[in-house]
Amino acid sequence: MKHAKGFTLIEVLIALLILSGGLLGLAALQITSLRYNQSAYQRSQASFLSSDLTERMRCNPQAVSAYLNGDFASAGAHPECLTVSGCTPEALAEQDMFEWYQAVQLQLPKALVSLSLAGQVYTLTLRWDDLHGGVPFSHSTVHFQL
Repeated sequence: MKHAKGFTLIEVLIALLILSGGLLGLAALQITSLRYNQSAYQRSQASFLSSDLTERMRCNPQAVSAYLNGDFASAGAHPECLTVSGCTPEALAEQDMFEWYQAVQLQLPKALVSLSLAGQVYTLTLRWDDLHGGVPFSHSTVHFQL
């Protein structure tokens, strides 16, 4: 009786099964990595946007109450603030809120914004839809003083 050399069909099928299981695991790892990478990107953007608003407020201290009492979603553009002649501090605050809120809406899906003051400490909270991170809403809260 001769001894057969090489692989039998069952050995090849088992090797393919093991290889396909490994490839499926690798694909799942790649998908999870992309999802968390997008979530981390959005958190970075929230941090950048929070810093942007705090700096805008620091540059316009005469109109801080306009930022606190204003509605970011309904703030209007003031094109006169973009000219050499300038505008009032309150108009500049509304222009800042308009520009900033537009940037927030572009970077963070379904974003909600709140700004409050307790004593001397301002609190800026950004909430956005973060289904990539596995939770319905993520948030970023920044406390600062002017």
